[in-house]
Amino acid sequence: MGYYTQPGGPTGTGTLITDLNIFTSQTVYIYAQSGTCIDEGNFTVTIDNVLNPTFPAVPNPCVGATAPVLPLISDNGVSGTWSPLTVDTTAPGTTIYTFTPDATLPCATVTTLSVTVDAPIIPTFDPIADICLGGVAPLLPLTSTNGILGTWSPALVDTSVAGTTCYTFTPEVSFTCATTAQLCITISSQILPTFAQLANVCQNTIAPVLPLTSQNGVTGTWSGTIDTSVTGTVCYTFTPDVTFACAISTQLCITVDPELTPLFTPLPDICQNSIAPILPLISLNGVAGTWSDVIDTSNIGSVTLTFTPNQGQLCALTTTMTINVIAPLVPDFAPITLCAGQPAPILSGASPNGVTGTWLPLTIDNMLSGTYTFTPNVVCALPQTITVTVDPLLTPDFGPIADICAGATAPVLAGTSPNGILGTWSPATINNTTSGCYIFTPNAGLCAEPQTLCVTVNPSLTPNFAQIAPLCSGETAPALATTSPNGINGTWNPSTIDNFLSGDGDCYVFTPTAGQQCANTQTLCVTVNPNPTFDHTEGCESASYLIRITDAPAGASYSWTHNGVAVNATTPVINLTTLGTGPGTYIASVTEGGCTTTKEIVVNSVSCAIQKGISPKGVGAGDNKNDFFDLAGQNVKKMEIFNRYGTNVYSKVNYSNEWYGQSDKGDELPDGTYYYVIEYNSGSKTVTGWIYINREQ
Repeated sequence: MGYYTQPGGPTGTGTLITDLNIFTSQTVYIYAQSGTCIDEGNFTVTIDNVLNPTFPAVPNPCVGATAPVLPLISDNGVSGTWSPLTVDTTAPGTTIYTFTPDATLPCATVTTLSVTVDAPIIPTFDPIADICLGGVAPLLPLTSTNGILGTWSPALVDTSVAGTTCYTFTPEVSFTCATTAQLCITISSQILPTFAQLANVCQNTIAPVLPLTSQNGVTGTWSGTIDTSVTGTVCYTFTPDVTFACAISTQLCITVDPELTPLFTPLPDICQNSIAPILPLISLNGVAGTWSDVIDTSNIGSVTLTFTPNQGQLCALTTTMTINVIAPLVPDFAPITLCAGQPAPILSGASPNGVTGTWLPLTIDNMLSGTYTFTPNVVCALPQTITVTVDPLLTPDFGPIADICAGATAPVLAGTSPNGILGTWSPATINNTTSGCYIFTPNAGLCAEPQTLCVTVNPSLTPNFAQIAPLCSGETAPALATTSPNGINGTWNPSTIDNFLSGDGDCYVFTPTAGQQCANTQTLCVTVNPNPTFDHTEGCESASYLIRITDAPAGASYSWTHNGVAVNATTPVINLTTLGTGPGTYIASVTEGGCTTTKEIVVNSVSCAIQKGISPKGVGAGDNKNDFFDLAGQNVKKMEIFNRYGTNVYSKVNYSNEWYGQSDKGDELPDGTYYYVIEYNSGSKTVTGWIYINREQ
């Protein structure tokens, strides 16, 4: 049934016709409001379009958020009311809201709007394990495990204070239904493992075991084991297991006390069967205890007793003491024998085996034999009596020694006297150069007196011939006298001096005539020096005429004469050109070792000039002037002649004046200019030049 209005007629209820075509084929009934049919028949009906209200979608609100207002006019202008009237955001879920258009819009349809209220979103985070006080602070995540971004307050975790702190996470505004959240983090205090302090331990005892669990339940390991071999305090470090995150390392210190050895003053040796000393029950360093036994002095030997400290004396060790029980000592002085009058030995206050005491009598009588008693002043020593024997003195009976000449063989001093006494002499041998006395001292242990013998040494007479000065070979030698200046007669061997002999055979021995007591021989050695030998050269050297002494002894001296007149020169070389002495007879004197050798040198020419030409005589005529190339006296070693073409046409070794214009074959060379090369024996430089042949016509 629909509701409609008939224009100009009554209203009522009837069939709602929506199909316009029905008006031509169906009967339409009009009813009064009471339902009574008023009319039936065809009539014209105006049908409006159906109007569906439209609304925009409502964004999902969050629970508790301000409810959105439902619009009372649709987007397409339909006004109406809602049921329910307002959006409820108190609980999550979807609610259908119905919009009923006003009656003024009969063709507007009822419509609905679905509104969903979203439940709140709580950000979620993984819990953070407890952190140790002062540990590294973790970073708070800026995205929750369910994908919500946001910030924290406080922003950073503080590990400096122990306790639980809650941090608030505020989501970013883009996450509309996300709520704040909290993450609580606990900062745990550090755990210090605690251990009971260990009592001091004694050196070299069994070490206690360090506990692996602390008194407050922390397990872990130690840095080492207790070593009791070394005294002192050592600290060991306990490192907690990793499962005890906030447990820290700690130390436990243990003191190793040194062993305490009881000290006692050593007891001196005890005499056999004497009263035993009482052993102390407290050591010098305060350890009380007991001894294993008492001292028994009835047996000779060493006894070792053990001292055991009383209980409760920490680190005190047992110790031992050795006690010697000795037999009585007998001083071991030896008997004494001495010679009458000999200084007596002092009686020692201690025997060789270490017993001290006193003597009676106190000193020895060195003239009479007797007995002496020694009384010890030490424990366990017995008295001793010794005998002192005093023997009479003997005198060695050496005979006197005859006088000897100085330098003569001296007699040997015997080590045993004729009456059998052994001993030594001082000096041990006789000095054959001077008179003196010799003392014979008997050997130790012999009761004999020393003896003194004096020996006279007569001075030896030595001939005092004067030394003969050196001779030069061949020089007249002096005669050897048969009586010395000091009057000693004798003979020489050899009897005369050889003035040519030199070397080992030039000594002469003078033997005094027999019967002249204590006269010695004398030897004279005569040196015969050889006369110096030498050679010479002469000739021109660099335009000067020289005489040169060669092969003379080193260190020799020189002198010269010319025709019997001394030349002012003392060198081995003289320059006749410089001296201006000219040709003549030169005497060269060479002196070495006081001996002089002379040599005569005849110089015929001192010219060193080299002529420029020769004019050999022609056939059947000549004036004997400039006939040859004259180099006599210039000491030429070699001379060579070359023609103008450089051909050697003549040569001569040791040249003097042999070239007169001929070739080596003896042929006459043509006139003209020739060239010479002159080499000197003196070693001066080679001289070259030219010479012209111009033969006489």
